[in-house]
Amino acid sequence: DELKRDAGMLKLDGEKREVSMLFTDLAGFTTISEELEPEELHSLLNEYMTIMTEIIMRHDGMIDKYEGDCIVAIFGAPVAYDEHAIQACLAAVEMTERLPKLLEKWTLENKPEPYTKIDARTGINTGRVVVGNMGSEFLMDYTMIGAEANIAARMEGANKPYKTKIMISESTYRQARNHIHARELDRVMVKGSQQPLTVFEVLGRSETPLPPARAFVMEHFARGLDAYRIQQWDQAETAFDTALSIDPD
Repeated sequence: DELKRDAGMLKLDGEKREVSMLFTDLAGFTTISEELEPEELHSLLNEYMTIMTEIIMRHDGMIDKYEGDCIVAIFGAPVAYDEHAIQACLAAVEMTERLPKLLEKWTLENKPEPYTKIDARTGINTGRVVVGNMGSEFLMDYTMIGAEANIAARMEGANKPYKTKIMISESTYRQARNHIHARELDRVMVKGSQQPLTVFEVLGRSETPLPPARAFVMEHFARGLDAYRIQQWDQAETAFDTALSIDPD
Protein backbone atom coordinates (compact mmCIF):
# COMPACT_ATOMS: atom_id res chain seq x y z
CA ASP A 1 0.00 0.00 0.00
CA GLU A 2 2.83 2.38 0.83
CA LEU A 3 4.53 1.66 -2.51
CA LYS A 4 1.30 2.18 -4.42
CA ARG A 5 0.97 5.61 -2.83
CA ASP A 6 4.60 6.51 -3.46
CA ALA A 7 6.47 4.42 -6.04
CA GLY A 8 9.53 6.60 -5.38
CA MET A 9 10.11 4.58 -2.21
CA LEU A 10 11.40 1.75 -4.40
CA LYS A 11 14.97 2.97 -4.61
CA LEU A 12 18.36 2.16 -3.15
CA ASP A 13 18.50 4.32 -0.08
CA GLY A 14 18.01 4.02 3.65
CA GLU A 15 17.01 5.93 6.75
CA LYS A 16 17.96 5.66 10.40
CA ARG A 17 15.03 4.60 12.52
CA GLU A 18 14.31 3.00 15.89
CA VAL A 19 12.87 -0.47 15.40
CA SER A 20 12.70 -3.76 17.27
CA MET A 21 14.55 -6.69 15.73
CA LEU A 22 13.74 -10.34 16.35
CA PHE A 23 16.03 -13.29 15.60
CA THR A 24 14.78 -16.81 16.22
CA ASP A 25 16.21 -20.19 15.29
CA LEU A 26 15.88 -23.85 16.11
CA ALA A 27 18.09 -25.33 18.83
CA GLY A 28 20.18 -28.27 17.68
CA PHE A 29 18.98 -27.96 14.12
CA THR A 30 22.29 -29.07 12.59
CA THR A 31 22.00 -32.44 14.35
CA ILE A 32 18.33 -32.77 13.42
CA SER A 33 19.04 -31.98 9.77
CA GLU A 34 21.56 -34.82 9.62
CA GLU A 35 18.96 -37.31 10.85
CA LEU A 36 16.27 -36.47 8.28
CA GLU A 37 15.96 -37.10 4.58
CA PRO A 38 15.90 -33.93 2.42
CA GLU A 39 12.16 -34.26 1.77
CA GLU A 40 11.42 -34.61 5.49
CA LEU A 41 13.65 -31.65 6.35
CA HIS A 42 11.93 -29.57 3.68
CA SER A 43 8.50 -30.45 5.09
CA LEU A 44 9.50 -29.74 8.70
CA LEU A 45 10.98 -26.33 7.92
CA ASN A 46 8.14 -25.21 5.68
CA GLU A 47 5.43 -26.05 8.21
CA TYR A 48 7.38 -24.49 11.08
CA MET A 49 8.23 -21.34 9.10
CA THR A 50 4.64 -20.90 7.92
CA ILE A 51 3.21 -21.00 11.43
CA MET A 52 5.84 -18.69 12.94
CA THR A 53 5.67 -16.25 10.04
CA GLU A 54 1.90 -15.95 10.43
CA ILE A 55 2.36 -15.07 14.12
CA ILE A 56 5.02 -12.45 13.33
CA MET A 57 2.91 -10.83 10.62
CA ARG A 58 -0.20 -10.80 12.83
CA HIS A 59 1.84 -8.75 15.32
CA ASP A 60 2.79 -6.26 12.58
CA GLY A 61 6.27 -7.65 12.07
CA MET A 62 7.97 -7.81 8.67
CA ILE A 63 10.02 -10.83 7.69
CA ASP A 64 13.48 -9.57 6.80
CA LYS A 65 14.86 -12.92 5.72
CA TYR A 66 15.03 -16.66 6.31
CA GLU A 67 18.54 -18.03 6.87
CA GLY A 68 18.30 -21.80 7.05
CA ASP A 69 16.27 -22.41 10.22
CA CYS A 70 16.61 -18.78 11.36
CA ILE A 71 13.85 -16.19 10.97
CA VAL A 72 14.83 -12.51 11.07
CA ALA A 73 12.01 -9.99 11.53
CA ILE A 74 11.70 -6.23 11.90
CA PHE A 75 8.97 -4.50 13.91
CA GLY A 76 8.42 -0.80 13.20
CA ALA A 77 9.50 -0.79 9.54
CA PRO A 78 8.86 -0.22 6.71
CA VAL A 79 5.70 1.35 8.18
CA ALA A 80 6.56 3.09 11.45
CA TYR A 81 4.48 2.61 14.61
CA ASP A 82 5.19 3.18 18.31
CA GLU A 83 4.53 -0.22 19.91
CA HIS A 84 7.14 -2.21 17.99
CA ALA A 85 8.93 -3.49 21.13
CA ILE A 86 5.65 -4.66 22.65
CA GLN A 87 4.55 -6.42 19.48
CA ALA A 88 7.94 -8.13 19.06
CA CYS A 89 7.75 -9.51 22.62
CA LEU A 90 4.14 -10.64 22.28
CA ALA A 91 4.97 -12.35 18.99
CA ALA A 92 7.89 -14.18 20.66
CA VAL A 93 5.65 -15.34 23.52
CA GLU A 94 3.02 -16.65 21.11
CA MET A 95 5.67 -18.42 19.02
CA THR A 96 7.03 -20.11 22.14
CA GLU A 97 3.52 -21.19 23.15
CA ARG A 98 2.69 -22.46 19.67
CA LEU A 99 5.72 -24.72 19.19
CA PRO A 100 4.69 -27.45 21.71
CA LYS A 101 1.31 -27.71 19.94
CA LEU A 102 3.11 -28.24 16.65
CA LEU A 103 5.31 -30.94 18.20
CA GLU A 104 2.19 -32.64 19.58
CA LYS A 105 0.63 -32.60 16.11
CA TRP A 106 3.75 -34.17 14.60
CA THR A 107 3.76 -36.85 17.29
CA LEU A 108 0.15 -37.77 16.49
CA GLU A 109 1.10 -37.94 12.81
CA ASN A 110 3.90 -40.41 13.66
CA LYS A 111 6.58 -38.11 12.27
CA PRO A 112 10.22 -39.23 12.67
CA GLU A 113 11.68 -38.62 16.12
CA PRO A 114 13.77 -35.53 15.12
CA TYR A 115 10.48 -33.68 14.53
CA THR A 116 9.60 -33.93 18.20
CA LYS A 117 13.04 -32.83 19.42
CA ILE A 118 13.07 -29.28 18.12
CA ASP A 119 13.08 -26.23 20.34
CA ALA A 120 13.46 -22.55 19.50
CA ARG A 121 15.44 -19.64 20.93
CA THR A 122 14.56 -15.97 20.32
CA GLY A 123 16.48 -12.74 20.83
CA ILE A 124 15.02 -9.23 20.61
CA ASN A 125 16.67 -5.81 20.71
CA THR A 126 15.30 -2.31 20.22
CA GLY A 127 17.52 0.41 18.76
CA ARG A 128 18.33 2.67 15.87
CA VAL A 129 19.49 1.02 12.65
CA VAL A 130 19.54 1.90 8.98
CA VAL A 131 16.53 0.40 7.21
CA GLY A 132 15.76 0.51 3.52
CA ASN A 133 16.22 -1.17 0.17
CA MET A 134 19.79 -2.42 -0.07
CA GLY A 135 21.61 -4.44 -2.70
CA SER A 136 22.22 -3.62 -6.34
CA GLU A 137 20.39 -1.98 -9.20
CA PHE A 138 19.45 -5.49 -10.35
CA LEU A 139 18.27 -7.00 -7.06
CA MET A 140 17.36 -5.22 -3.85
CA ASP A 141 16.11 -6.30 -0.46
CA TYR A 142 14.39 -4.26 2.26
CA THR A 143 16.54 -4.94 5.31
CA MET A 144 18.41 -3.42 8.27
CA ILE A 145 22.05 -2.71 9.02
CA GLY A 146 23.70 -1.61 12.25
CA ALA A 147 25.23 -2.62 15.55
CA GLU A 148 21.81 -2.84 17.21
CA ALA A 149 20.81 -5.56 14.77
CA ASN A 150 23.94 -7.50 15.71
CA ILE A 151 22.94 -7.25 19.38
CA ALA A 152 19.57 -8.82 18.61
CA ALA A 153 21.36 -11.75 16.95
CA ARG A 154 23.64 -12.10 20.00
CA MET A 155 20.58 -12.15 22.30
CA GLU A 156 19.29 -15.17 20.39
CA GLY A 157 22.58 -17.06 20.77
CA ALA A 158 22.98 -16.10 24.43
CA ASN A 159 19.85 -18.08 25.31
CA LYS A 160 21.87 -21.28 25.06
CA PRO A 161 24.16 -20.89 28.10
CA TYR A 162 21.31 -19.38 30.15
CA LYS A 163 18.91 -22.17 29.10
CA THR A 164 16.24 -19.59 28.28
CA LYS A 165 13.85 -19.34 25.33
CA ILE A 166 13.31 -15.58 24.92
CA MET A 167 16.00 -13.04 25.78
CA ILE A 168 15.52 -9.30 25.33
CA SER A 169 17.72 -6.27 25.84
CA GLU A 170 17.11 -3.53 28.39
CA SER A 171 15.97 -1.14 25.66
CA THR A 172 13.24 -3.58 24.61
CA TYR A 173 12.31 -4.27 28.23
CA ARG A 174 11.85 -0.57 29.02
CA GLN A 175 9.26 -0.20 26.27
CA ALA A 176 7.46 -3.52 26.76
CA ARG A 177 7.68 -4.01 30.53
CA ASN A 178 4.00 -3.24 31.22
CA HIS A 179 2.89 -5.89 28.75
CA ILE A 180 5.10 -8.85 29.71
CA HIS A 181 6.34 -10.87 32.66
CA ALA A 182 10.14 -10.73 32.63
CA ARG A 183 13.03 -11.31 34.98
CA GLU A 184 16.44 -9.70 34.87
CA LEU A 185 18.98 -12.38 34.00
CA ASP A 186 22.41 -10.81 34.01
CA ARG A 187 24.72 -8.20 32.54
CA VAL A 188 26.57 -9.47 29.51
CA MET A 189 29.37 -8.21 27.31
CA VAL A 190 28.48 -8.25 23.63
CA LYS A 191 31.14 -8.27 20.94
CA GLY A 192 31.63 -4.75 19.62
CA SER A 193 30.16 -3.06 22.71
CA GLN A 194 32.21 -1.26 25.34
CA GLN A 195 29.61 -1.51 28.12
CA PRO A 196 27.80 -4.52 29.56
CA LEU A 197 24.17 -4.93 28.53
CA THR A 198 21.44 -5.87 30.97
CA VAL A 199 19.36 -8.72 29.58
CA PHE A 200 15.97 -10.11 30.58
CA GLU A 201 14.08 -13.36 30.11
CA VAL A 202 10.48 -13.01 28.89
CA LEU A 203 8.14 -15.42 30.67
CA GLY A 204 4.71 -14.49 29.33
CA ARG A 205 2.10 -11.79 28.80
CA SER A 206 1.29 -9.53 31.74
CA GLU A 207 -2.44 -10.19 31.26
CA THR A 208 -1.88 -13.88 32.07
CA PRO A 209 -0.97 -14.37 35.76
CA LEU A 210 2.17 -16.35 36.43
CA PRO A 211 1.76 -19.63 38.33
CA PRO A 212 2.40 -18.96 42.05
CA ALA A 213 5.52 -21.14 42.04
CA ARG A 214 7.01 -19.20 39.11
CA ALA A 215 6.25 -15.86 40.78
CA PHE A 216 7.91 -17.12 43.97
CA VAL A 217 11.02 -18.18 42.06
CA MET A 218 11.22 -14.81 40.28
CA GLU A 219 10.95 -12.91 43.55
CA HIS A 220 13.77 -14.85 45.23
CA PHE A 221 15.97 -14.83 42.14
CA ALA A 222 15.67 -11.01 42.02
CA ARG A 223 16.60 -10.80 45.70
CA GLY A 224 19.61 -13.03 45.10
CA LEU A 225 20.75 -10.95 42.14
CA ASP A 226 20.50 -7.71 44.12
CA ALA A 227 22.46 -9.18 47.04
CA TYR A 228 25.09 -10.66 44.71
CA ARG A 229 25.75 -7.29 43.11
CA ILE A 230 26.50 -5.63 46.44
CA GLN A 231 28.66 -8.61 47.44
CA GLN A 232 26.30 -9.87 50.15
CA TRP A 233 27.27 -13.43 49.33
CA ASP A 234 25.44 -15.28 52.13
CA GLN A 235 22.16 -13.47 51.43
CA ALA A 236 22.55 -14.11 47.71
CA GLU A 237 23.21 -17.80 48.26
CA THR A 238 20.18 -18.16 50.54
CA ALA A 239 17.90 -16.46 48.01
CA PHE A 240 19.17 -18.51 45.08
CA ASP A 241 18.89 -21.76 47.06
CA THR A 242 15.29 -20.87 47.94
CA ALA A 243 14.49 -20.33 44.27
CA LEU A 244 16.17 -23.59 43.31
CA SER A 245 14.22 -25.49 45.95
CA ILE A 246 11.05 -24.67 43.98
CA ASP A 247 12.48 -24.94 40.46
CA PRO A 248 15.77 -26.89 40.17
CA ASP A 249 16.18 -25.65 36.56
